[in-house]
Parts: sequence; C-alpha cells; structure tokens
Amino acid sequence: TTWRVSARADLTEGLALRGSLGTAFRAPSLQQQNFSAVQGAISQGQLVSVATLPVGDTIAQALGARALRPERSDNYSVGIVLQPTSRLAFTIDAFHIRIEDRIALSEQLGGADVNAILAGAGIEGFSQVRFFTNAVDTTTTGVEATARWSGDLGLETRASVDLGFALYENELKTLRANPALPDLPLLGNKSILFLTEAQPSDKLTAQAILEHRSLEARAALTRFGTYVSQPIVETQTFDGGMSVDLSLGYDVSPAFTLTAGLQNLFDDRPEEIADQARFIAATGG
Repeated sequence: TTWRVSARADLTEGLALRGSLGTAFRAPSLQQQNFSAVQGAISQGQLVSVATLPVGDTIAQALGARALRPERSDNYSVGIVLQPTSRLAFTIDAFHIRIEDRIALSEQLGGADVNAILAGAGIEGFSQVRFFTNAVDTTTTGVEATARWSGDLGLETRASVDLGFALYENELKTLRANPALPDLPLLGNKSILFLTEAQPSDKLTAQAILEHRSLEARAALTRFGTYVSQPIVETQTFDGGMSVDLSLGYDVSPAFTLTAGLQNLFDDRPEEIADQARFIAATGG
C-alpha cells in the first residue's frame, strides 16, 4: 500500500507554492532474483572468473544471500512557481528521497572463506561470487530549477528557450552486515561509490528553438558535473562533460518531416581511466 498527498497554493497572480509527500515501493525484478552467469571481471586489478548467482542458490545463501525484499521509499518535495508574464516562467523545487532495503549487486566476494565453501561444493569454474542483496538504505537530496521563455519574433516566426539546472547528493545511511560471513562485507568501496557518487552531482540543460513557417532550427546543450568512481583499482574523480547538438527540420507535409543534425558538435570525450595503462600492461592486453 502506498499513498501520496500534493498541494498547491496560488499566493498572487503568477506566484504559487507547491509541495508533495508520499511513499512508494519497487518489487525485485525477475532478473535480480534469478539471473546467473559466469564471466570474467576485474578484482584488485586482476582478471578473475566471477559467478553471478540467484539469491536462492545454495552457494549464494552460504555466502550471505537472502530472499530479496521490495524496496520502500519516502519522498518529500516543496517548490515555487513564478510566472511574471505569459511568455516567461520559472520553477524551483527541492526534494528528499529515502530508500530502504535498496537492491544492489553485491561485491565480488572472494578469499579463504569463499574458497572453502566453493571447494566444499565441488565448484572449480569460478573463484568469486556476487548476488543481489537488500544491503543498504540510501537518501537522495536535490534541487531542480527551470526557466522558459517563448514568444513571436515576427510574422510566422516563433522562438523558445528552455533552461534547466539540478543539484543532487546521494548518501549511504545504512550498510548491513553479511548474515552468513560477518567479516566479509556485502558491499565494498566500488559498489558503495556506484550507489552514491558514480553519477554526476549536477546537470545543466539548455535548448533553443526557432520556427519559421515549415522550418525548425534547434540547438541543445547538456553539461554534466564531476563524479567519483573506482573503475579498476584507483578511486578517481572524473571531470564533467558537455554535449552540444544541432538540428534542422523541414515539414514537407503535415505528416512528413525531414530532419538533419549534429550530435556532440565539439567532440567532447570522457576522461581516461587513470590506471588503465597499468592494468593493460599487467594483464598483457
């Protein structure tokens, strides 16, 4: 059972407050409960064979897997809507989301205890194991702001500009111990970073559209902020990125439009992984 309440108060013409609060849940997917595979993966800079096992597998349960519970969340938001003219509008909203029993892929579990369990089961095809688990509770806090202008520039000519900016912060609130092997954490640094800091902490979007009769010119910019991850061994802070896209469209008929465009006009590329060269040299790749 979930519930949601939302409200809006128009204080004056063109100025309003809004807010909401509610709950939600997400049931474990079939893949999270039943997926299995053995594949090569990286562990401490070395290639190893890792088995992703269903949570009902006896080996996974011996290593700490338990039946997955649904994720539960509480969310709160409050915002301001400002429209000084019919052509111009602003919004700003702050929100807070708390997720309990969040489903995440566990660390690649290995070591003497894991080897003993695998050897006892007669397993030789892999040396590390991972599975999905409800090991963590997290919170996400953020602010999102938008601005929009639209208007006529002349006879049969119209333009619009949209701007958006968002700030996000993810935090780990609870990390549960491994119920079967307390000394073997279900999530390590790499997995925790993936949940909390491996996504950009801010995002800027801008779009301008110019329409004249059957022609439409569009320019869009998307910029992402920095993020932190552990791709191989070293924890690395990656620079943000920016993409500029252009397009030109022509309405041949009411049912048919031709469009041509450019994506990532300035060829912005992701930052290289710092210890990639050392890993390639060590593995002979």
